[in-house]
Amino acid sequence: MSGYIDGPTGVGGWLGFFVVALGLISPGAGLVQMLSLYSDPSIAAAFGSSWTPVQIAEWTLFALSVAGCWYLVWRLLNVQARSTVPVVIAGIWLISVGGVALEFLVVALGSDVALGTLVGTGGVEVVRPIIFCTIWTLYFRVSKRVANTYRDEPEDGLAEVFR
Repeated sequence: MSGYIDGPTGVGGWLGFFVVALGLISPGAGLVQMLSLYSDPSIAAAFGSSWTPVQIAEWTLFALSVAGCWYLVWRLLNVQARSTVPVVIAGIWLISVGGVALEFLVVALGSDVALGTLVGTGGVEVVRPIIFCTIWTLYFRVSKRVANTYRDEPEDGLAEVFR
């Protein structure tokens, strides 16, 4: 039977969890992290006169990250074509790993701490996004649900006759 799909389809299961995590949990956790900048007065003191530009840069990076996450969620829900998978994979790496790299750069430029020192002492903040992206990249590459949901529609038989 032409067009028969064996296995799960649609945004559900782990794919549904990913969409919720990307659209709600990640932005919520990012907001909590942003607000924590204001919980300790020594953070502002450490940046001195650079505190205002650092805040603007941090909030801008946060807004871009949320916008990127929401775009990927929109794409996963509305563009169910094979081309969505590489866009989502590239997007999560850019947002997660690229975002951390940009944040380290902003902090280094706004403080007296060298970029290499920040990365060296970043620990879990450096490793966590790499693990997150690796796991979800593997999922998007091997998941039957993803393959069944994000596939190009088969051409109809009549179009094939006139090729």
